[in-house]
Amino acid sequence: MKRVNRRSLNALFAVVSFAVALFLLCFAMPSKAFAVDVSRYAGVDMFETAAAEARAAYQNGSPSAILVGPGGSWVDALSAAGLAASKGPILFTDREDLSSPTAKVLSDLRVKSVIVVGGTVAVSDTVVAQLSAKGIALEARLGGTDCYDTQMEVYNYGLERGFWDASMAIVATGDQFADALSVSPVAYAKKAPIFLVEQGSDLREPQKRALLKGAEQGRFSRVLAVGGTAVVSDFAYGFLELVAAISSPDGVCEREAGVDRYDTSAAIAGWAVDNGILSWDGVAFASGSLPYDALAGSVLQGATKSVMLLVGDASSSTIKSVVTKRGSISTIRYFGGTSAISNGLCSYIERSMEFGRVLPMGATSLSDGSYLWCNSSGVDRQDAINRAMRIARSCLGIPYVWLGKYPEDGGMDCASFTWHIYTRNLGMDIGFETYDQINAGYRVASINDAKPGDLILMYFGGWPNYNPLLPEHVVLYAGNGMIYEEPDFGMSCQYVPLSSKGFGRMEVRRIVSD
Repeated sequence: MKRVNRRSLNALFAVVSFAVALFLLCFAMPSKAFAVDVSRYAGVDMFETAAAEARAAYQNGSPSAILVGPGGSWVDALSAAGLAASKGPILFTDREDLSSPTAKVLSDLRVKSVIVVGGTVAVSDTVVAQLSAKGIALEARLGGTDCYDTQMEVYNYGLERGFWDASMAIVATGDQFADALSVSPVAYAKKAPIFLVEQGSDLREPQKRALLKGAEQGRFSRVLAVGGTAVVSDFAYGFLELVAAISSPDGVCEREAGVDRYDTSAAIAGWAVDNGILSWDGVAFASGSLPYDALAGSVLQGATKSVMLLVGDASSSTIKSVVTKRGSISTIRYFGGTSAISNGLCSYIERSMEFGRVLPMGATSLSDGSYLWCNSSGVDRQDAINRAMRIARSCLGIPYVWLGKYPEDGGMDCASFTWHIYTRNLGMDIGFETYDQINAGYRVASINDAKPGDLILMYFGGWPNYNPLLPEHVVLYAGNGMIYEEPDFGMSCQYVPLSSKGFGRMEVRRIVSD
């Protein structure tokens, strides 16, 4: 127990310490979340999520829509983003039965016809019949033997109907979804066809012929290759340079790539903004490990001319790319539920934008004296509390040593025990003395609101004539009315009921921010 007379402290020193703490708080980091409008488009499954995204993109309805099957059928739809600019939202269905959320949104948007992307293995004729029974016609089925054939079906369908803008073509691999999805808002905004290439290989002959023919007709003066040489090979890129040169003397062929899918996603977003195609405002984050939320969400991003960034965890380079752009951002979107992008990761993104930098793993100080705790999953208060409780349990039985530090002094007193947990092990500076810790974190209204990890500072002697700046004892609240503490001389660290302490007054301080 840290009683004031054992330290020979005086009130003046405590007042000075308190004033210094207040001064430092004026220069601490922000404590309020970044002030933007945040929307999450999500449902219990990919069908509901796509429906939510479609309603947001087409608030006045759409006469047509694009329908894609489940499972691996996403590969058929990689090339559909540019087509969606003319034909409406991208929605999903089960193979043998029109999914209920999709049927509902088709009705809500007053859709009269659909284009099915993929063969009957992806979307069966039974689904087409169900659509017909609802008064929705099959406008076309675009499918081939693989995604490269399907891509050419999509391109030729749009070409025959004048859906494509003549100026631009996009090339991405069909072997994985990330690169094509990251660029899909660009394809929508520019009505640009996406041509697929096998990873590390040259373009197939049908793609080559289509690109050359377009170039000879003055189309494709700008060609964008997405991904490094491992996905869009030097052979393929050399051909694309030829296409741009044939199209126009001022033709341009560019490559946007990064070290991984997230770095590539960030590069594409930056390129799109720099070239006036998309904006940082309205930025959307989608899972980099699952394709469907981003595939349907790309339509909303293209329609609002906003970038879409793939994200995996707190280390994703896409977060770093956007945190310095907060002056350009008033709206943030998340595609998919918490299983795709957790609340902790969303908080990490928003907090990093608030601070204007990517937050480090571990503790970050806030202006209210508390700390934000981050790990690879994002902002994770519970992780910090779990660590604090493990450290406290490991200290059980360690003797009380006045002003001691453990292990060098063989023991601890009450305040050096809580200092040992928060400052030495978790990097949260709460001070070494009880009169420091009374100013650490922020005040919790009452013990009824206490949470595990909170400090409880106690006053004994002289009650009710006590000095609020000079608490005599501090404990770590463990929850359920229990505490960890270094109690007093001749005793050891213990886990006991809070009710066993005969204090006159107490104050609860929260160190790890909610």
